Amino acid sequence: MATQPTTPAPQCCLCGNWLQFGWKPLYGYQVCPKCHSDFAWKRAFAHLIDIVAANIILGILVVVIVVIGAVVVAGAGQTSSSDAAAATAMLLFMLLYACIFIAMYAFLLLRDGFHGQSPGKKILGLQVINTVSGIPIRFGDSFKRNLILIVPVLPIVVAVQIFTANGLRLGDEWAQTKVIWLQYADRAPFLSLSGIQAQARARAAAAKAAQPPVTNQPQT
Repeated sequence: MATQPTTPAPQCCLCGNWLQFGWKPLYGYQVCPKCHSDFAWKRAFAHLIDIVAANIILGILVVVIVVIGAVVVAGAGQTSSSDAAAATAMLLFMLLYACIFIAMYAFLLLRDGFHGQSPGKKILGLQVINTVSGIPIRFGDSFKRNLILIVPVLPIVVAVQIFTANGLRLGDEWAQTKVIWLQYADRAPFLSLSGIQAQARARAAAAKAAQPPVTNQPQT
């Protein structure tokens, strides 16, 4: 009795392993659970590194403020009353403290604008690109995709999306951006629309070049 040919299970778009044990969606393509989890954890740790970097910057600026405040108090104490010196120092401290928080939030909003890579993404081999052109995003795009993160509670929603959704998070669709894994930058899930079209044209040209030339048969 003839046996029916078995259809092989599809392969992961990234590592190439068979998906007989399940798959997860990533930007509209099927990847194995391990690749999906590894990519999600890279994004999570990149965000953690960015937060640590922002707090380091905050700490350095606080030290600078304390030093400047001490210098101002010492200088004002020599020329005026202690009350005036204290008031001047307090005003300067409040002004600089507000500037520090503005600078920290600006960093968190614009962090992906450095050729599409925040410090964390740079370390972990990630990049944010435009979904249409494939060009690494700049500061305006970074501001648009990260603006949602300053809303309370929404960072938790974003964290859940990274591990459970198809790769896009709140802010990505609005800014037309997506995070790519540079190790697999030439694989389908991480290609932009223009990159997918370029690959399709290249495959069509290769298939056409592989066809044998058509010769006219002599008539008998």
